[in-house]
Amino acid sequence: MNESNFIPLNFKAYIGGYGGPSYSVEMINPALIRYSSFKESIIPDKEIEFEVTPESWKTLRTSLEKAMVFNWKDEYVDTGVLDGTGWSFVVKYPDLQKEVNGSNAYPKKEEFDSFLKAISVLVRNNIFE
Repeated sequence: MNESNFIPLNFKAYIGGYGGPSYSVEMINPALIRYSSFKESIIPDKEIEFEVTPESWKTLRTSLEKAMVFNWKDEYVDTGVLDGTGWSFVVKYPDLQKEVNGSNAYPKKEEFDSFLKAISVLVRNNIFE
């Protein structure tokens, strides 16, 4: 695989609960991402920018593939729960892309847990859950 295929053209991940903590990670450019955590408002209580190496992007893509993220449905929704956890993920590579979101529903537990861990590793083990 071409090395440039490991670096996304677009990347954004979010997870959060109603009235509870929320987390977001967004690619600013191929070498920089922003991690934000929110306690109870739309204003982040913590915001950090990290440099990202090509090796970190390669680790992420490998982890996403192992978690089967590119095979997930586009949406996971539990209509029986009104307040709870919402999440979204967008990644676009030169050769592959995925946009998925959920509300109180998820892919297989082991796949979703692996996905959360991959994002956490990307942001140097800051919380993303």
